[in-house]
Amino acid sequence: SVHIDILSGHGVLDDPHTVLVDGTPKTAEKIVIATGLRPHRLDISGSELAHDSSDFMNLSAMPKRLTVIGSGYIAMEFATMANAAGSEVTVITHGNRALRKFNQDFVEKIIDDLQKRGVKFVRNTEVTSFEKKGTALTVNAEDNFQLETDWILDATGRIPNVEKIGLDKLGVEYNKNGVVVNDHLQTNVPNIYASGDVIDKIQPKLTPTAVFESTYLMHQFAGDSSSAIDYPAIPSVVFTSPRIAQVGVTPEEAKKNPDKYTIETHHTPDDWYRQVDKEQLGDNALIFDKEHHLVGASEFSDKADDAINTLLPAIEFKLGPEQLGR
Repeated sequence: SVHIDILSGHGVLDDPHTVLVDGTPKTAEKIVIATGLRPHRLDISGSELAHDSSDFMNLSAMPKRLTVIGSGYIAMEFATMANAAGSEVTVITHGNRALRKFNQDFVEKIIDDLQKRGVKFVRNTEVTSFEKKGTALTVNAEDNFQLETDWILDATGRIPNVEKIGLDKLGVEYNKNGVVVNDHLQTNVPNIYASGDVIDKIQPKLTPTAVFESTYLMHQFAGDSSSAIDYPAIPSVVFTSPRIAQVGVTPEEAKKNPDKYTIETHHTPDDWYRQVDKEQLGDNALIFDKEHHLVGASEFSDKADDAINTLLPAIEFKLGPEQLGR
């Protein structure tokens, strides 16, 4: 009824105005690349013995021993879930930091709490192979490290789907982070655009961001607007326990630019309304610019996602500390 045709198949760019869908040409004035991300897989011996997040969600029973490789959103969230479900969880990280884009002081407190719950963290460890020995699996790493486990989650990140869709043939620019676009979401081929997680961008690769970009393109194509995309403040949350969330300028960025920002920290269980729920763990950091406008916030607590969402209007309307206190 709205004149949208849905074609199922593998799409490949053939020329700036043509997509081949399983070999059948489909022409258009404008083309949008929105192929998203896929799980990264370790390029090591025995990698087929590991699983991704979709496999985890399809488990009929939790394994007794579960090993997570990685330190991002999926690694930390699924380690939290598996631990809560009764698995013996070990998290192996390539570097020393987890959730690198989040406030590291808060991340370390979450890790400390997870360790108290029984999650083991093995840091600065380069995994070299997986082996199957009888009914068990073995994770091998440098310096003769070995760990026996029952199930391996490869949570080493996600990568953009830019291969085998004709980008090279047309000369569409891309890199390891995704398709390169300008501030109108336009690629270097004028009538080809990109939207969603496949884009190389600094904004968080989340569903709300992709929806905002697609809505922006809809208005552009309809002729309603010709302005550059102007992203709103978009919060990010990781559903560990406790949770961690942030929006806008981060404490790390503020610390690097003390001439531009100030940081105010607060122990969240001191708030009377948190005491109603008997919260015992949590802190937040509010970032203000030199005009005393709120420009960023970060929090870890059981209600971090709700708390950060309530601060979105304050950032959008550039409220100051006194207005926030009301």
